[in-house]
Amino acid sequence: MTVSPYTFDVGSWECAVLHDGEATFPVKAFFESTPAPELERALTAVHLAPDALPLTINLLLARNESHSVLIDTGIGRDVGGGEGQLLARLATAGVTPDDIDVVAITHCHWDHIGGLTDDAGRLIFPDARHVMSATEWALWTSAEALAGMAPMLERMARENLTPLRDRIELLAGGDEVVPGLTFVAAPGHTPGQVAYLMASGAQELLHIGDVAHHPLQVLFPEITPEIDLQPAESVSTRRRLLQRAAERGMLLLASHFPFPGTGRVVSAGDSWAWRPLPSYGARCSDDEK
Repeated sequence: MTVSPYTFDVGSWECAVLHDGEATFPVKAFFESTPAPELERALTAVHLAPDALPLTINLLLARNESHSVLIDTGIGRDVGGGEGQLLARLATAGVTPDDIDVVAITHCHWDHIGGLTDDAGRLIFPDARHVMSATEWALWTSAEALAGMAPMLERMARENLTPLRDRIELLAGGDEVVPGLTFVAAPGHTPGQVAYLMASGAQELLHIGDVAHHPLQVLFPEITPEIDLQPAESVSTRRRLLQRAAERGMLLLASHFPFPGTGRVVSAGDSWAWRPLPSYGARCSDDEK
């Protein structure tokens, strides 16, 4: 399936969300650690079928006069369930790998780093700076930690991160990636996951990665998927970033919300509601939404 990039502006940043695939999972398996009665109430509230949790892989390309930044690289080569479409989607946006000067990683799960290298183990973006959090890098390059990972996670980490060993730039929360783009600590899903805050003038976009996997978790932030390594920290981070986004009226982009994963959160009692951007396929400035 070919899906055109979703384009919008954040001040001087020209943004395009690239569709790198999608899959549907049984809800109860994905949120296995959530008590059944609580999950049933949540599913009923959002009219979500218990056997159909759709998850999309959304990648963000952001460009201004000085930089072309790619946030996350998708699933890359075939991992047994499909092959990523990163290069084809970049081409549709009129961009080649040589055009990218910064590759920023939210965290090191396979569907976020799979497009870092090709079948021969070469970096797909050889001239770009590659950045991620120091905590995340330490986890996914630790022989002891990898020994306890699922085999596919271990393999993808070794294949995609090893070529970066001598050139990765390790940052911490609050550090600037480039002017107008900063790290925001977002631990829980993984210990070193980060969000990225893009700002230009009065406009802001917060890319939350896997802080939430589905809009269900905006309205019910206590619901945490089995794959979150630090469940309690994940809930705390989710509440903190959703509250920040709602208070500041900023745009939000989530890696796995229904394409293009971009919208706003608004207060709804003691939680929030998700308001996706409506104008699919049209470029518009943040002021117009």
